[in-house]
Amino acid sequence: MFEGFKNLKTLDLQHVDMSSDGLEALISGCPLLKFLRLRNLEGSKRINVEAGNLEWLDVEGAFQDVTFGVMNRLKSIRSLKLENYSLKYLAIGNVPQTLPNELCHLKYLFTCIDFNRVEEILTVMCLIRSSPQLKHVDFQNRAKDQQTARIGTMADFWEDHRACCLEQIQVVSMGGILGNEPELEFMKFLLTSSPNLQKMTIRPNSTSGEGKLLRELLRFRRASAQAEVIFL
Repeated sequence: MFEGFKNLKTLDLQHVDMSSDGLEALISGCPLLKFLRLRNLEGSKRINVEAGNLEWLDVEGAFQDVTFGVMNRLKSIRSLKLENYSLKYLAIGNVPQTLPNELCHLKYLFTCIDFNRVEEILTVMCLIRSSPQLKHVDFQNRAKDQQTARIGTMADFWEDHRACCLEQIQVVSMGGILGNEPELEFMKFLLTSSPNLQKMTIRPNSTSGEGKLLRELLRFRRASAQAEVIFL
């Protein structure tokens, strides 16, 4: 009878055909697991991670029930990557202000995000607020066009969140940036709400509108006198 891999610390599954129950059994049979990558698994729509020692989690694919309950069980997580549409599925339903249990050890957060979707932004804010040791947030734009925000203007939305202070954040990375209003308002919020920010790195989707984007960013107030904005 299979009793798991008692000494396994790294598990990397990509393009594998496996049921959700099989995946759950495999993970629960690895009590020392620290590194877990799950990408494009055929037959798995559910993630139920029970791995108390897990420090690094990378999720990509159509896991339609990635929930905040999963986040609450990641007590030792240090690096969390939500790729592709993982954040979209996590954002379904009611998004709490914070998680019931803090992600006390999380230092790096990567998300593929659609800046036009308020529920995804609120989900990211929940994860940031719940991670007191978080130092580096990394965003990859998932939107493919410059559609307008779904909630009126993003400026109105962020006006209700100006009191939020992200004291722990030191590094922000943003890739695939188009230079539209939702992205700019999000950058403005990060610059004005992060008093210990040291560096914001912007990777535009193209170089055509880079000058305009830079001019817009230079107008924004910065909570940190040490914060520098870098274009790559």
